[in-house]
Amino acid sequence: MSNKGIVVITGGGRGIGAACAQLFHQNGYKVFLAARTENELKQVCHALDPSGESAAYAVVDLKKEVSVQLILERCKKQLGVPTILINNAGRVHLAKIVNEDLRQWRDTFAVNLDAVLILTQQALRVMPAGSSIINVSSISGVYNTEKLPKLAAYSASKAGLIALSEVTAVEGKEKNITCVCISPGSVETRMLRSVAGPQFPKGAAPETVAQAIFEAATTKREQWNGKNVELFR
Repeated sequence: MSNKGIVVITGGGRGIGAACAQLFHQNGYKVFLAARTENELKQVCHALDPSGESAAYAVVDLKKEVSVQLILERCKKQLGVPTILINNAGRVHLAKIVNEDLRQWRDTFAVNLDAVLILTQQALRVMPAGSSIINVSSISGVYNTEKLPKLAAYSASKAGLIALSEVTAVEGKEKNITCVCISPGSVETRMLRSVAGPQFPKGAAPETVAQAIFEAATTKREQWNGKNVELFR
């Protein structure tokens, strides 16, 4: 297998993250996955490469700073220095603003925004020139789009992620590291069903989002740098 680079994907055990892992691996990249659920991570990696030479994982809790700080170092030890970082993991909980629990709010921001900051700091320090950072936000975080009730923490954190991506793109120019934000609408994932329920119309395929991420990280790096790419609005 040729090695075009090494991709770190958070939330890589299912949904968009797993679709990204498959697409990048098919195109000659090594993949390193990080998420909470080991059996899902193990299944994805085993399907890609049972030997573990080109697909590996780490079980991490993205709410915990110490855990997040170890991801890129583990990737470096197992596969090599990463060249693409995909901040895909997301957390959602349902609560009206008047009933919002501050602990749940902070946990949502810890996964959706704080973990991205920590990984971005490390990526800008260790990834070589020509690398890419892709942040997966949401239409829920885009200004002037219709918002759903009970998603204040999710929407606010995803809006913050879009802004963080724009600043990352500016600061990354010093090292020729690009940053693109991808903001999908409804995608058929476990998270969508947990929020919208079984009666909600079927969302887009995770593979469609993965394709946009692949293009942003590889074929359209400079063209898309600093952009927030909206999908399925």
